[in-house]
Amino acid sequence: MIKIKTKNLKPIDADINLIYSCPKCSSQHWLSIKEAKTKGFKVVCDCDTVFTVRSIKQIKVIYEEDSPDLNKIQQQPQIPREPKVEVQEIGVELLAKACKILVGYGFTKTESENLIRSTFSKNPTDDCALLVKNSLAKLGENHCE
Repeated sequence: MIKIKTKNLKPIDADINLIYSCPKCSSQHWLSIKEAKTKGFKVVCDCDTVFTVRSIKQIKVIYEEDSPDLNKIQQQPQIPREPKVEVQEIGVELLAKACKILVGYGFTKTESENLIRSTFSKNPTDDCALLVKNSLAKLGENHCE
């Protein structure tokens, strides 16, 4: 029988992305901290709009020593969430497109369908890229809980 030691571990690293919205079509673009720190960094949107982002000097993540609850880690600055789009039911084409992308990342068809449906029910959108991004972000959130 294997003994398992349970211990409250401290995080060893953080992976934070900043989300920028295209000024023309409002598509979301995820940038790494390194990209956001680069002076004059340019983003090229699918609508052929090119825009630069304001350079970020630093982001602080504060670890609370007293609490093992990772939900209490504070990130600054906090990024506002995109408003929810009123869509009742996920379309067959949108589900198929999003699942195909997740299958390309190594998910099974069933796993990808369940993840996409779950994400869509909480944050309905008709944007396939945003749906996939939210699904992957949801996996990260579930992993940290």
